[in-house]
Amino acid sequence: MTAETNLIGDAVKLLRTAAALSMSDLAKICPVSKPYIGRIENGLNNPTREVVQALDSALGAGGLLLALSCEKDPMRRRSLLAAIAAGAGEFSRLVDGITQAPPGRVGLSDLEAVGQAVEFATQLDLRNGGGAAAGPGRSVLGWAVRLLDASMTDDVRRRLSSQVGALADRVAWSHYDAGRDKDARDIYGVALRIAREGADSNLTAHILLDASTREAHNHRYDTAATLLHNSALDQRELLQSVRANVTMTYARHIACMGKTREALDQTERAFDAASEFEPDDVPAWSKGFLSNPAHLDSVAARPYLFAGEYDRAIAGFEAALSRLGEGRDRGRAYALSLLGLAYLRGGYADRATATARLLLDVPEGLKSMRVAGHARSLSLELARIGQRDEAASVKAVAERINPAA
Repeated sequence: MTAETNLIGDAVKLLRTAAALSMSDLAKICPVSKPYIGRIENGLNNPTREVVQALDSALGAGGLLLALSCEKDPMRRRSLLAAIAAGAGEFSRLVDGITQAPPGRVGLSDLEAVGQAVEFATQLDLRNGGGAAAGPGRSVLGWAVRLLDASMTDDVRRRLSSQVGALADRVAWSHYDAGRDKDARDIYGVALRIAREGADSNLTAHILLDASTREAHNHRYDTAATLLHNSALDQRELLQSVRANVTMTYARHIACMGKTREALDQTERAFDAASEFEPDDVPAWSKGFLSNPAHLDSVAARPYLFAGEYDRAIAGFEAALSRLGEGRDRGRAYALSLLGLAYLRGGYADRATATARLLLDVPEGLKSMRVAGHARSLSLELARIGQRDEAASVKAVAERINPAA
């Protein structure tokens, strides 16, 4: 097997090493033996599609590994490996023949590679949290931004700007979730600038939504609400799925400002509208999260929680948890934390205690500042009602998943 045809082996090794997994570790979470993984990495075996798919899932490659194995064109294969290698933080060292200088001309294969990188960064963040995704995501972003300096047609530039803007948004979000606030702020600025060059109003609105969430986390609720109201809320061309997401997030901000009635009205209208779109009626860059009804269930439950409508918040978080599938470890832990708070504030102490126990099963690899913060709040409120053992256990989980710990 030549060096060119062993790109799949190189990619497996890159992703495994970046995830700090030994071959034995990988064999435990993937139905492939340690010796067989070694043969793949050394170019001695050409794995089947089923094996590659299992490795892709186990390594959190978001489809990049599978796409690489299916691609026949040498240049497109190199582009895909570039995205994988960048994500693993090994771009210039391990991708032979590819440097940090931009290519002479960007085409459709590069667009596809950036699209795969968006999925890679999204899936890594959704599963493991920003503490795990920020570093690899930033490496991928550096590679993708350099593509914008190359020569290309106007149509490719517009589409590439949208793809790179979406990637920058995911990387900014990962930095925010990792507790790296200044980096998140700066990268959101990059994301907005690039997305606007792509004339993608849905993406621009979503970046503003994410940036407003960062402002709200810092208790700047008025700034967060203004960011959405003045720049995204009333854009007519938004897809229904994006509009619902933006409106519910705006409702959460104003609920935290004490505008309870308006927040509830906004949430109810947005939730009704959300029921009218199909899961596939979402932008390509959002399919990893917005196509899942669980996402909007959770987003809608938050303004209810902060507006004091605890039974409705409980219903939303319970619905979200019932719909969250594999690869959404961060979303599940986030919903459990807020569900526990909703139970407590709604007067359901026994249910809150049972929910707190479920948090103890949060995967070891999860690193999320947002989840850690809500888990700490749940711990404090459990302690106030005398549930000291559960409070201590949840506090330990919060410390374990805090990226700054």
